[in-house]
Amino acid sequence: MRLALGFGLVVGAMAVGLSTAAPVPAKHAWARDGAYVYRVRVDSQEAKYLPSLRGEVIYLCRAANPHGFTLRCHNFLTLQRHSNEGRRFPPFGVFQLGWKFFDGGSVGRVPRAPVDVVFDMHGKRLVRAGAPARDFDLTDPSLLVVHRLAPKGTNEWSVTEQVRLVHEQRFVRAGEEGFVRIQKTPLIGTLHIKYKREATALAQSLILETPNTPGQPRVRLTGKGITTFSAAGIPVNFSWEGKLTNHNGEAERTVPVTISYELLTGDAREKALRPAAPATRSERRPLNKGELPDILVSLPQRMTFRRALAVMRLAAAEPAKKPADRAKAAEGLVAALSDPDPFLRADAARALANWGDASSVPPLIAVLKDSQLTARWAAIDALGSLRDPRAIAPLIAHLKTTRELFATANALAHLGVRHPDAEMQLAPLFKNKNSVVRLEVCRLLIVFGTERSRGALTKAKKDSDAEVAKTAAVALEKIRARGE
Repeated sequence: MRLALGFGLVVGAMAVGLSTAAPVPAKHAWARDGAYVYRVRVDSQEAKYLPSLRGEVIYLCRAANPHGFTLRCHNFLTLQRHSNEGRRFPPFGVFQLGWKFFDGGSVGRVPRAPVDVVFDMHGKRLVRAGAPARDFDLTDPSLLVVHRLAPKGTNEWSVTEQVRLVHEQRFVRAGEEGFVRIQKTPLIGTLHIKYKREATALAQSLILETPNTPGQPRVRLTGKGITTFSAAGIPVNFSWEGKLTNHNGEAERTVPVTISYELLTGDAREKALRPAAPATRSERRPLNKGELPDILVSLPQRMTFRRALAVMRLAAAEPAKKPADRAKAAEGLVAALSDPDPFLRADAARALANWGDASSVPPLIAVLKDSQLTARWAAIDALGSLRDPRAIAPLIAHLKTTRELFATANALAHLGVRHPDAEMQLAPLFKNKNSVVRLEVCRLLIVFGTERSRGALTKAKKDSDAEVAKTAAVALEKIRARGE
């Protein structure tokens, strides 16, 4: 951990056995267009409460070459505080994590703009979009998993650099009792990290100190951690524990800090990347009067967080009643489907599930070939909601890939009930070599199968896969019961 972020998690809470770890790489090996999902937990311990950050941090590798790589960090962490008895505090007032304060508006999962960071191949941070490269924020996870590596043959090395942080302190002005203000003091500190390459792990020892200047706040953070890597050279697990001493110029406090993360794979990774389903009628809320024109202005603004906020707002909003307004919004959302951020593309597809029309279907079909799961899944959901028969064949083709299997089958179930030709287009898949595909065909025919599928299902009752055979029998029984 390069501690451009110095918070902690329960040590080893999600550790993978060291037997699965690989040797520490000499260089970082992030793959272009790769999406790396980490489950993170950060805990501290104040005198009266326990502040924490928990959730997922997702890194998208936007570029990689022999000279370096660029990561886009999506911070989906939830900020919260608990009492020492384990109860959650009400989300009001201010509370502290590290040397920063937060109020009730910060509690929970709030929308945050992604952060782009450029590194060299050894993990040295070169550029951080929106902030100087040496900025240090205890609650910023954008650099959590990137360590400073050394060439092979080097077993111990260290990094020392100057970092900038902003110390926060509560105060109340005379005559304003009950109204808490925050005084911010910029500080320059020295960050020193010692690394030691072990057989299957990278050990780190860290010290961060700001100068002992009379009348000024001081911060000292110390701790030790260990990281394991995959055979591909990607950080897999990290655990770190330390102590933070914060002297605000008047009083001093020392609190334990722990950090851990785990690289998610398989179903856990898919669950983290899976977008929310399109908003249902009961979940949608009408736009405020005069809000839509501002949203329409923000939609074309590429590479800005305003565009992301506009798309998110439409995804949760009741579609406009005027066809012209709805068409303009749909046009802007279709344009957002090509945004470089996959989570924005996913939100645009979710919004089109309710705001889209016939012209939105071809662009959504194109998203089925998107490189990122989260965008593909949202497009599949949107096609199922719009129920346009042009989506049937592309969705069946996607079913063959077995990617986003649940979402694709669900969308086809919606389409098949309304468009009987879906049943006949599924028929060739009974010959598919992948039993998972054959199984999903049988499950779909349970929902909307008719007599036209009886012959194929009768043959499927003898399928070599027992689950396919069993499901085919259920489908035949459902067709008989429906009298179709």
